[in-house]
Amino acid sequence: DKETNLAYQISAEFYLPAQKKEPEIDEKNPLRLSVCYENTILKTNEETDCRINLIYDSYGDPGMVMVEAGLPPGFTPIRESLNALCEQHIAEKYSVTDSHIILYIAGMAERRNLEFVLRMKASCPAKVRTAPSRAYEYYNPYIFSATEPVELEVTEN
Repeated sequence: DKETNLAYQISAEFYLPAQKKEPEIDEKNPLRLSVCYENTILKTNEETDCRINLIYDSYGDPGMVMVEAGLPPGFTPIRESLNALCEQHIAEKYSVTDSHIILYIAGMAERRNLEFVLRMKASCPAKVRTAPSRAYEYYNPYIFSATEPVELEVTEN
């Protein structure tokens, strides 16, 4: 009899929903952020718009403003929509992490009110919750605005 050794490995991936926590926002805060998804119930491979509204209500110049938009688990940002924000000079640049789309925005002192759309595609069926979105001054992160996580549901085609 010959003995054989068998090696195996088990791997899994999962997401934990973001914990609900009321953001502490100063009423005198000059930054206000709102995030609204066009559709919160989608089918696999469908795209949705995430509408971002950023208001800067002060006379000073905040310099660079960072927007960290919560990216739902299992969704892929449409790079063309992000590149268009840079081409239109809405964002200086962007980066994407597992949980956020990070936008570097300059010129808020001139704009005061900025609205733009991020497109994303649902890649797998799941009920998910985004990480909270937030906006803050790059050089003064204590001036910020945050939103609650958004729940989305993706079903099979």
